[in-house]
Amino acid sequence: MAILFGDTSNSLSGKQHGGNQNLIGLDPTNTIFGDAALDLLNHAVGGDDTLTALIPFANNHFYGDAGGNMSDRTAGGDDIFTGGMNSTNFFFGDAGGNMSDRAAGGDDIFTGGAGSTDTFVGDAGGNMSDRSVGGNDSFTRGGDVFPFTNSFAAYGDAYGDMSDRAQGGNDTFVATTRIQLGSNAFYGDAGGNMSGHASGGNDAFTASASASNFTFNGDAGGDMSNFARGGDDVLTAGGVQNTFYFYGDAGGSMSDHAHGGNDVLTATDSENNNHFYGDAGGNMSGHAWGGDDILSCTDVGHDDHNTFFGDAGGDMLDFARGGNDTLDGTNNVAGNSTFFGDAGGNMGIVHSAAMTHS
Repeated sequence: MAILFGDTSNSLSGKQHGGNQNLIGLDPTNTIFGDAALDLLNHAVGGDDTLTALIPFANNHFYGDAGGNMSDRTAGGDDIFTGGMNSTNFFFGDAGGNMSDRAAGGDDIFTGGAGSTDTFVGDAGGNMSDRSVGGNDSFTRGGDVFPFTNSFAAYGDAYGDMSDRAQGGNDTFVATTRIQLGSNAFYGDAGGNMSGHASGGNDAFTASASASNFTFNGDAGGDMSNFARGGDDVLTAGGVQNTFYFYGDAGGSMSDHAHGGNDVLTATDSENNNHFYGDAGGNMSGHAWGGDDILSCTDVGHDDHNTFFGDAGGDMLDFARGGNDTLDGTNNVAGNSTFFGDAGGNMGIVHSAAMTHS
């Protein structure tokens, strides 16, 4: 088992700056720290590191800047990560723990391993709070190796929650797989909930696969509450015989004054089951407001099955308001489409905005 430290096995603090390291793991089990194995504190800055482990059938953990937490106006470096094929790879772009108190993530580049089970975390392996900011990260998952069953999950900024005034970066994820038998998930900003005045970045996700299950969450995998705001995301998926779930903002519910972003959700190719939720997979309540979303199936003449929810998959209650959405299933000639302009469930005291569909 190899454990590599770019700068220190302890913490960096007091305006210390990590070096620009090239670290390569060559064992079946590798743990690689670009800068500090513990925390980044008090204005410390991580270096621009390159972390690589290409031995196949390995177990790898990569930490770009801190194995623990980042706080006190610290900043992560612009790191490059590459994982091995047929391996289990865990990538943490900046901190393995939490980011708080104006900590800023670097602009990191991640490449997963073909045939591997990959977990990508753009910035924080825990929560992001205060005024922490995620970096503008780039994730790539290439073709897989048959017959190995594998999967991946990508978290643009935080594996956990985002709260206070935490802000997600503008992240890009591209997955091109010919045969992918796993279940895969994308979280544009937070794997958990978004609350306070947390805001999501403007993220772009593109995936192409066969016989797969994909879940796309534009911003939060859980709920959005208080004054949380979703980013303007572009989610595009193609391939054949897949099941796609698109959530423009929250995989859960939206409440209080949460506001959805203006998202573009598109399914291409044939024989897929597509489920589109413009804003929330669950309920919208309080004064929650949906974004102006475009939901479409662009494949011509093939047997797709589409279900469109302009805003919420559940109920819209109180003063929740839907966005001005466009729902388009006209190219699904041989399949069928079901449209819900605002809510898939009940609507109470609600203000519905304009919706067009075809």
